[in-house]
Amino acid sequence: ATCAYGSYGASAAYVPCYEQQLPSDWEYILKDSGASVLFVSRMDLLDDALRAADGVTDHVFCFD
Repeated sequence: ATCAYGSYGASAAYVPCYEQQLPSDWEYILKDSGASVLFVSRMDLLDDALRAADGVTDHVFCFD
């Protein structure tokens, strides 16, 4: 919820991705949305998220 509220406060779009989705789905969503920042909830998801975000987003942050 914090990321969503921060996005709305910055007049940015919040585009969720879900843990059950494949990293290839994440990559498609990131490219299609034009995301520049990716927030990852847990370290065990970080490697897949970094691969999906490679060359797509400017910044990746992990909360764990």
